[in-house]
Amino acid sequence: VMDYASKLIHVHSLDAVLDSMIYDLIKINSKIERVETVGDFVKSLFVNALIYHDYGKVNENFQIDKMQDEGFFKRNESNTIGSQHSILSAYIFLNIHLKKIIEKENLSNSEKNFLIVSTYLFANPILKHHSVFFDYQISFDIDKIIALEPYLKLFKNELTKNTKYLMLNILNIIEKETRKYKKDESGYFSFYALLKLNFSLLTASDYYATNDFMGDMPIKDFGLIDSNLKAKLFDNFTYNSKAPYNGKLLNNLDHYNQLYFSDLQERNNKNLNQLRQKMAAEAITTLRKNIDEKLFYLEAPTGGGKTNMSFACTLELLNSDERLNKVFYVFPFTTLITQTFESIKETLQIDNDKVIQLHSKGGFHTSEKEKDQDGLYGNEKLNYINNLFINYPFTLLSHIKFFNILKSNGKDANYILHRMSNSIVIIDELQTYDPKHWDKIIFFLHQYSKHFNIRFIIMSATLPKIDSLSKEAKGKVKALIPNKHKYFTNPNFKDRVTFDFSLLGESGRKTIGLKDLSNVVYRELEKYASNNDNSSYGLIEFIIKKSASEFYQMVNDDTRFNNYEKFLISGTILEPRRKEIIEAIKEKKHQKILVITTQVIEAGVDIDMDIGFKDRSLVDSDEQLAGRVNRNARKNDCKVFMFNYDREVKIYGKDKRYKKPLSKADYEAILKTKDFDKYYNPVHEDINKNNQSEIFVNIQDYLSHFRNFSFRKIHEEFKLIDAQTTSVFVPLDIERKWFSKSELDFLDKLNNNVSDLVEGEMVFKIYKNIVLGEGDFIQKMIDKKQIAGIMSKYMFSVYADSKLEGELKQYFDEKIFEQFGIIYLHGWKENNIYSYEGGISNNINNQFL
Repeated sequence: VMDYASKLIHVHSLDAVLDSMIYDLIKINSKIERVETVGDFVKSLFVNALIYHDYGKVNENFQIDKMQDEGFFKRNESNTIGSQHSILSAYIFLNIHLKKIIEKENLSNSEKNFLIVSTYLFANPILKHHSVFFDYQISFDIDKIIALEPYLKLFKNELTKNTKYLMLNILNIIEKETRKYKKDESGYFSFYALLKLNFSLLTASDYYATNDFMGDMPIKDFGLIDSNLKAKLFDNFTYNSKAPYNGKLLNNLDHYNQLYFSDLQERNNKNLNQLRQKMAAEAITTLRKNIDEKLFYLEAPTGGGKTNMSFACTLELLNSDERLNKVFYVFPFTTLITQTFESIKETLQIDNDKVIQLHSKGGFHTSEKEKDQDGLYGNEKLNYINNLFINYPFTLLSHIKFFNILKSNGKDANYILHRMSNSIVIIDELQTYDPKHWDKIIFFLHQYSKHFNIRFIIMSATLPKIDSLSKEAKGKVKALIPNKHKYFTNPNFKDRVTFDFSLLGESGRKTIGLKDLSNVVYRELEKYASNNDNSSYGLIEFIIKKSASEFYQMVNDDTRFNNYEKFLISGTILEPRRKEIIEAIKEKKHQKILVITTQVIEAGVDIDMDIGFKDRSLVDSDEQLAGRVNRNARKNDCKVFMFNYDREVKIYGKDKRYKKPLSKADYEAILKTKDFDKYYNPVHEDINKNNQSEIFVNIQDYLSHFRNFSFRKIHEEFKLIDAQTTSVFVPLDIERKWFSKSELDFLDKLNNNVSDLVEGEMVFKIYKNIVLGEGDFIQKMIDKKQIAGIMSKYMFSVYADSKLEGELKQYFDEKIFEQFGIIYLHGWKENNIYSYEGGISNNINNQFL
C-alpha cells in the first residue's frame, strides 16, 4: 500500500498540495507559533493514517473469521469489536499519536490541542476505509477503550491516564477547540480536502496493492501526459491535415491579432473564418500574458470554434507548467461528451488509450492496445482498473460526476480525487444548472485551483461570471477574450439569425394556440423554401414534452406538411432514434424537414437548421436554441420566431433567472445584442444580497458544514440535479448498425440468435443473467459495464414519484422493478403507450420534458 501511495504522491506531485493545505489550515489557529513543527506533525499524521490503516488486523477474531488463518485457533470474545479491524486500527493510531503529542515539551497547550483535534480527524479515514461513505463519526466508550488496551502492547505502547481521558472526551474537546478558531473558510476547506485526499490515497492505494498482490498485476502506467506526449500533441494539433487552420493560427498569431474588426463586417464565410482565427489568437495571447493564473473564462459566440480554442489553450497550459499532466473535459450532456470525444481524437490524433469518455451510455472503454490482444482476460482486468481510476491523459465526464469527485463523501468518487492535482479542467455550459449553486461552484473551483494546482477554463456562449459571487475569487477569473463583445456583435455571428418577437405581442407574453402556431410554421418554412431551391429545415422547441407530442401529432395529421419529413426528439425518444434523426439532418436525406423537440436539443446536438421556433423560457435557453439555426453562418434569411405556449413557471418557477423578470425591451435587446452580462448581473446581485443576510439560508450556512466537518451535508446540499429519476426499459428491436463492433461481439458471444435486429427482450435477459449470476468479481463488473452501455439504447428516464412514473407502472413488471429498480414496459406496443418514432404516447397523461 505504501509503495503505491508513494508512487501516486510522486506522479501527481502531491507533496506540494499537502504543504499548501497544511499551511492554510494552521492559520485558523492564531495561537500557533511553531508553524513548521506543527505542520510537520500534521503531515506525519497524513502519512501514518495510510501506514496504520490495517494494523487492526492483529485482531485474532479477524484472522479466524475473515482470513481463515489456521495459525489462530482461539477467538477473543472480550474485545467488544468482534472481527472488525478498522476500528482497532483507528484506536491504535489514536493512542500512539495522542501519547506523542502529550509528551512533546516544546509545544504550547494551544498547539497540542490543535494536533489532538487533527489526530482525531485523521483517524476517520482509517475507520471508514472499507465503508461506502466517508464521514466524521468515530467515538469510544470506556468499555471499548479498556477491552482494546491489550493490543497496544503488540506495538510497544500502553494506554495512559491522559490518552484514556482524551479518547473518552475527544468530541467535547473538538467542539471546545474549534470554537476558538477563526471562521476562515479556506482553512476549514483545507482540513476537509486533506481528509478527502487522505481517504482517496488510502482507498486507491489499498485497491492497487490488493490487485497487485492477489492478481499479480502491477500498475505502472497511471495515464499521464509526459514531455514526449506533450510534444506529440502539439505537433498533431499544429500539423493536422484535416485541420490546417490550427497550424496557420499558431504560426501567425501576430497577423490574426492585428486584423481590424472594421475589415471583417461583411457576412461571408471568409470573414467568419478570419474572425474565428482572430478570436483564437486573442485567447492564446491573453493566456500567455496570464499564464500563472488558475481560473479563466472562455466566452465565445455560437459557431466561434469554442471547442477548438479550448484545445489550443490546453496545449498552451501543458507547455507552461511541467507539473500539469492530465486534462478533464466536463459537460452537462452525454451528447456533448460523445461529440468532443470524437473531436479530441481527430484533432489531436490520439486513440482510446489516451482518452476516455465516462457516462452511462459509454459501455466498457477498451484501449486500442488492448483491442489488439483479442480481449484476453488479463488485458480486460487491466483495462477495468484503468477505467476505475481513469488512468487516461484525457477524460471526458459529466458535471455531476466531476463535482462529485470534488465534494462527495462517497468512496467511488473519492478514488479519483488524488488524480485531480496538477490537471487542466475545461467546464462547458455551466449556465445549464440552477443559479442557487453558482456560489458553491466558484468556492470549490477557487479552493481546488489554489491548493491542487488546477487550471480551470469555464466556457460558454452565454457565460455567467460567477467570480462575483465569491470574495476570494472576485476578479481572479481572467477573461481569455477581452474583446468578446466585438465578436458577439459582428454580423457574421450576431446576424446568423434574426429574432422575430411578433408572436409574443406588445406585452411580450401573448399566448398562441397550437393550430395558429402550425399556420405560422407552415407559412415561414414555405417562404424560406421558395427562396432556397424548395429546401427548408425547420426546428420548433417546446418546454414541455406533452406539448411537443401534441404538435407532432397535429402536423402528422395536417396534409399541408405531407412533403415534410417530421421528427420528434424528446426525453423519451431512445438514443438510436435520436442518432437516426440527426444523421438524416446532417446528411441532407430529405429536402424538407420539420423537427419538433423539447429542450434536450439545445446543447450538444450538432445540427444546422434554417428556421427556428421557440417557446419562450430563460434567455440563455432561447439563445441555445438559436445556436442550432444557421450554425455555420453560411445562409441568409434565417430566423428564430419566439412564441409563448406553456407557462415557464412549471419548469423554472424556483430558478433565480426566472424570478428576476426582464422587461420586453430588455429581453429582446439581450438576444439581439448578446449582452448576457446584463441578464446575469441582477441574478448575481440577488445571490450576493441573500448571502449577506442573516435571515435567509445562504452560502454561509453551507460553509459552516466545513467548520463542523459535516462531510455528508457538504455533499447533499450541493446537488446540481435534485430530482431522482427512474429508468424505463422498452423491449423493442433495434437495428445492429446502432451498436459498436465491441457491443455486437459481446452480444453475439452470449447469444447465438444473430439477426439484423438486436432484440430488447434478449438484451434484458443477458443483463439479468450477468447481475444475478455468479463468477469472477472483476469479470462480472466488466460485463455489467458493457451491458449497461447496450441497455442504455433501450432506456429513458422519468422523474421518480412523478405522475408519469405512476402511470407507466400500470404496464411494468413488478418483480423486475423490485429486483433491479427498472420499469420494464410490458405491452408497450399492444397498449399503444410507446413508439420508436414518437416516444411516450399522449395516451399517457404526462408533462415529461
